[in-house]
Amino acid sequence: RRMTYQQSQKDGMNGAPPPSPGRPVQRVVRWKSPFFLKCKFGVLQYVLLKFVSAILVMLLEMKGLYKEGDFTPRGGYLYICILTNLSQCWALYCLVFFYYALKNELGPIRPVGKFLSVKALVFFTWWQSLGIAVLSMMGMIPHYTSFTEGKEWTSEAVAKGLQDWLICIEMFVAAIVHTFVFPHTDYLEPLGIMKQRDGLAVHGTSRRLGRRGRAG
Repeated sequence: RRMTYQQSQKDGMNGAPPPSPGRPVQRVVRWKSPFFLKCKFGVLQYVLLKFVSAILVMLLEMKGLYKEGDFTPRGGYLYICILTNLSQCWALYCLVFFYYALKNELGPIRPVGKFLSVKALVFFTWWQSLGIAVLSMMGMIPHYTSFTEGKEWTSEAVAKGLQDWLICIEMFVAAIVHTFVFPHTDYLEPLGIMKQRDGLAVHGTSRRLGRRGRAG
C-alpha cells in the first residue's frame, strides 16, 4: 500500500518532501510514536538481557556457581531462569499488543503464522529445557549405565541429551512449517520478478502473489 506525504504526516511519521505526481513514494519512515517506542524497547530488552545473561552464565560456570538444572538459591541457575522468563513474557506481551494495534495494516503479510513459527523456536525450546530440568530435579529422569562400554549416564546428562534430541526433531518440523509461513512467492513482487501462468504475465502489479504464484 502506497501512502502519500499528507497521509504520512497525519499518521505521525516523518517522510521526505512530497514526490512528483504519478511517482511512487520512496522515503525513510521514522517512527516516533511513544506506543511504537515502548513496544520496540519491550521486545529488544530481551535481546540485551540474553547477551548479559550469557556473560553471567559463563562467569558463574567458571567459578562453579551456576549449577545448571539445580534450583537451589545458592546457584545462579534459579535467578537466570526467573529473569529470562520475566523478560520473555514481557517481550511476548509487547509483540501481541503491537499486533492487535496494527492488525489491519499487518494483515497482508499474514504475521500470525510467522510470529508463532519463529517465537515457538525461541521461547518454547527454553521453556522445554526448563521443564526437563524440573523433571530431573524431581527424580523423574533416571540414570543409565551402558553394559557394553561400561559408561554411566547421570540423570543430568540424560536430561541434556533428551533436550538435544527433542530440538533435533522440532527443527525438522519447524523447517517444514517455515516453507508454508515464509513462502518464496512473498518476495517475487517486491523484486519485480515476472511470473508466467496460463500465458499471462504478472509483473509489478499492486496485488500480492499467493503461495503458488497466483495474483490475489
